[in-house]
This record gives sequence, C-alpha cells and structure tokens, in this order.
Amino acid sequence: MTLMAKAMGVKVGNSLRKLVLLKLADNANDKGECWPSYQHIADQCECSKSAVRNHIDALEEMGLLERENRLGNNNGKGNTSNVYYLNLDQPPMPYGDTGVCHQMASPVLSDATPPMPPDGTRTSHSFEPVIEPETPNSTGGNFISPAARKHLGISVDGKIPFPPKFSPNDEHRQIANQRGADIDSELSSFRDHYMARGIYLLDWNAAFNVWLRNSRQTYSQKPKTRLTEILPATSDIPPGFRG
Repeated sequence: MTLMAKAMGVKVGNSLRKLVLLKLADNANDKGECWPSYQHIADQCECSKSAVRNHIDALEEMGLLERENRLGNNNGKGNTSNVYYLNLDQPPMPYGDTGVCHQMASPVLSDATPPMPPDGTRTSHSFEPVIEPETPNSTGGNFISPAARKHLGISVDGKIPFPPKFSPNDEHRQIANQRGADIDSELSSFRDHYMARGIYLLDWNAAFNVWLRNSRQTYSQKPKTRLTEILPATSDIPPGFRG
C-alpha cells in the first residue's frame, strides 16, 4: 500500500490537518522521508505557515510522524527545512486529552483556512486541475434536462423542428414587402419544404428571413393595351390608307 493510500485512510480529526498529512505523504520517498518547508506546505495547502506548524505538531503528538530539526548552514542560521519521517503503519495516538482522535479538531487560527465540509471541496495531491461537474446554474439559467429536451424535440446541439405555431413577424413582413412577395404563400412553401424533409434548425426566424430574401419578385400585371386605343378611329384615316 502506498503512503498516499495509507494517509488517506488515517483519521486525524481535522480536514486541514489531513491535507497537511497528505502533502507530506505526497512528497515522501519510499522510506517515508520528506523535507518540504513550512512555506511550501502552506502554499500547496492554501493556509498560513503558523497553521502548518500547529498541524505538524499535532501529527507528531499522534505518532504519525517524527521530526528532525536541521540547523542552517550559516552557523545554525538559515532556512534549512526539517526532515519528517512518516509512520502510517500504526493507528494514530489520541490527540490532546479527548482520547478520541476523530472527534478532536484544533482551533482554527485567524489567518488559517477554516475546515471545509466533506462536500464543499475536493483535494487532489497531483498538479492536474480539478474539473468540477457542471450544475444547472453554471449555464446561466438556460439549463434544460435531457428528459425535457426529448419531450420538446430538441436535439443535443439545440436544434428544434419546425414550430407548429410559427408565424411571420414584423421583420418578415418588411422583407416580403421589399421583395414584392406574398408572405402567406411564401410561409406555406417554407413550412412544407422543411417539414417534408424533417429538418431541425437553431433559428427558424432567421431561416425564414433568408427564404424571403431568396424569393422571386412578383409584380402586378398591368392591363393589356388594346390596339384600338393606339390606332386612330377609322373615320380619321384617309381613304387611300384604309384597308
């Protein structure tokens, strides 16, 4: 069993303390040794250095790790990190005076990250981003369940069949007037064309706009001019030119 799996199964009584333990296990070698700095652990666990120190003290008191303090290279000064030896094979000792480790949680410092509920966050010991599941509210309030999509006849990509109550709007009528088209006749042809083919579209209003713009112009026929209206009366034609 790996150290990460062992650390995951240990009850330490505090969510942030558990996160610190997981971070140590993630950095440890096969012998259970690791030496991350307080600042590195704090950055990875998103908490303060003081909170990291307190939780490492608690883990040491519970017997889950041993700490070796290392002196700095400059006459005992410097930022040399401690060495931690993890001991996750034995059940943890009770922390404090409660006697029950899973019921004990140390006070949260003012500059520390408060414990999160089990369903409030997810912890990953890798550097890969955690992708949260999409919720109805995350789509801007336009979420439609799969059952509702099936009932309404909406496809996966949002396309819908020809609406039964589709009717021309003001824009359609304006285009029809500009083209000299009979909008009722065009609507009938438009409906029959798409319903006969079972076509699904995203925007039927826009589709009808295109249909109208592509329609042929129709002009009212002028009455035919009679020949008698052009030629003069027979009485006005000279005798030599009459038929």
